[in-house]
Amino acid sequence: MQTLSHDLARLRRQTARAAQPAAFEPAQVPPGAAVRASGVTKRFGANVVLDDLHLEIRAGEFVALLGRSGCGKTTLLRALAGIDRVTSGTLQVPGALAAAFQEPRLMPWKRAWRNVTLGLKIDAPRERARQALAEVGLAHRENAWPATLSGGEAQRVALARALVREPQLLLLDEPFAALDALTRIRMHALILQLWQRHRPAVLLVTHDVDEAVLLADRILVLEAGRVAADIAVDEPPPAAPSAPGSRACAAACSDCWASSSTRGGPDMSTSVLRLPSVTAPAYDLDSLAFAALLADLSREFGAGAAAHDRAGSFPHENFDRLHELGLVSLTVPRHLGGGGATLAQAARVVAAVARGEPSTALVLTMTYLHHASSRNAARWPRHLLERVATDTVRDGALVNALRVEPELGTPARGGLPATTARRTPEGWRISGRKIYSTGIPRLTWLAVWAKSDDAEPLVGSWLVHRDTPGIHVVETWDHLGMRATGSHEVVFEDVLVPLDHAVDVGPAGARAELDPALLLWMSVLLSAIYDAVARSARDWLALWLRERVPANLGAPLSSLPRFQELLGEIDTLLFSNRTLIESAAAGRVDAADAFRVKYLVTNQAIAAVQKAVELIGNPALARNNPLERHYRDVLCSRIHTPQNDTILVNAGKAAFAALAPQPHDTTTHATST
Repeated sequence: MQTLSHDLARLRRQTARAAQPAAFEPAQVPPGAAVRASGVTKRFGANVVLDDLHLEIRAGEFVALLGRSGCGKTTLLRALAGIDRVTSGTLQVPGALAAAFQEPRLMPWKRAWRNVTLGLKIDAPRERARQALAEVGLAHRENAWPATLSGGEAQRVALARALVREPQLLLLDEPFAALDALTRIRMHALILQLWQRHRPAVLLVTHDVDEAVLLADRILVLEAGRVAADIAVDEPPPAAPSAPGSRACAAACSDCWASSSTRGGPDMSTSVLRLPSVTAPAYDLDSLAFAALLADLSREFGAGAAAHDRAGSFPHENFDRLHELGLVSLTVPRHLGGGGATLAQAARVVAAVARGEPSTALVLTMTYLHHASSRNAARWPRHLLERVATDTVRDGALVNALRVEPELGTPARGGLPATTARRTPEGWRISGRKIYSTGIPRLTWLAVWAKSDDAEPLVGSWLVHRDTPGIHVVETWDHLGMRATGSHEVVFEDVLVPLDHAVDVGPAGARAELDPALLLWMSVLLSAIYDAVARSARDWLALWLRERVPANLGAPLSSLPRFQELLGEIDTLLFSNRTLIESAAAGRVDAADAFRVKYLVTNQAIAAVQKAVELIGNPALARNNPLERHYRDVLCSRIHTPQNDTILVNAGKAAFAALAPQPHDTTTHATST
């Protein structure tokens, strides 16, 4: 991974070679200012993310940027850094700038001090790194490997890497979001000390109102790609969040946000900003331009995948980006404002996301499946179907079914849930526990599998909003693979939902009506995720074999027939996978055979990664080797319903049923005793 300053220089050289209009690139800011934006617009296709934005930040000023996820905060920051070019308008920034992100983005094979000076050509780099690390309280950890650092320590190394560049502008993109509460408080104090000592201009992107009030001397609220409010923080830092001035400023932010949105919901004072309104993507989903966008998205998500895996943290920034691009609502029907994507189109997006960060792809898949379900469209009350669709289109709301319980396990193998919906005059009261609740850190809507307390109970799904009182998340998820899915335990304690939120229920014991089309969607999208993981492992292996030159060989390992044969074997497995996925997505596989596709693709994906691991040997299982992470992730394909034994048993039953004599068949068969 390259440093931001190196990325900036490289991107500017590329842009200059392309002879693009210089007015759309960051230019030198005049004295006394750190940022000046005039009439800045940024479009992704027909989706306007920044809309004629005007902004000025003075030298040495600490500014916090608040706004709903997807309103353009990260897009603005990337434009200021020179990573993304704006569509029109003028940006002016100082010559020296640096950035720190939500994840530290440290090179796992370089010690802490080398990460600090990564990409810099300076005299006495180790001494400069030592000084920077001392400023963040890590002088004693200069020789540490990133894997041995705590989350707070890794983030402090990232800050040292930014400060060693002596920036006039420091860009902070939610750098404390993944930290625990106590570490976050210490980091707040540290960033204030560093700012007061060096006095760079700071632009902090955050969702936390209290954090903005505590750290900044000015707060901007971004809405629909424009600055909707510019609020001065009167008290000097550090201000206690509970101080009257802080409360007044937070209230002002809340009032401003409420006045800029007609959407109801929890109060802003909870420090969680709701997502913005965006329209569905206007891309040609089958175009080369969209394929290039997906390739860029894979690389962007891949940059933070190892950090999320190591910390088991949820990739909120990935969903911010997906919503910003209008991709969360991809499978919402067009008449409800979504993208109305086909299965083939959705599979390509899921695969691209999984190439970068597969946990993100799995959570996204659950939302895609909900909106693609014709069963939901037929059975749910119309107003609830439209409400969930609108939330997804407008707010990037995620949806998933919560079905698995500690005692019962997966309901796919039979049994009734312990979670109970009690009928009361004011509505249903739901109590129970769910495990493996994939995506719960960001879900908005939960389809909770439960039974009613009637004498003859109803069983099925109750629709529950995540913010309903009585819902508690117990952070138990610490899995071998797919560690960033946030699949924690969820406890429901007398959770009240309206009576019409029993969206898909029926008598206990009644045969469940399956949606064959949805089963095909599920099989294809799950297959696409784990095939993408295997392809990431394959790409790493191919590059390693090409670059690995043993001293006793004097040539790359890729020149040896043994390695050529093995890579050819892996590519053949993946060719088979691609053929199966594309055929199924195009409707050339009968819905009855959908899960055979899942069985074949996931097992071939596992085999491909296993072959790579066996070939590399010990280094493949080192924690800092991407192949080790891909191996853990691809093994998780076995646990998705239906599991391998169920698929094969059902296939065998079907085969024997096909051999049974038909009523018109008069052929007799001899038997022996």
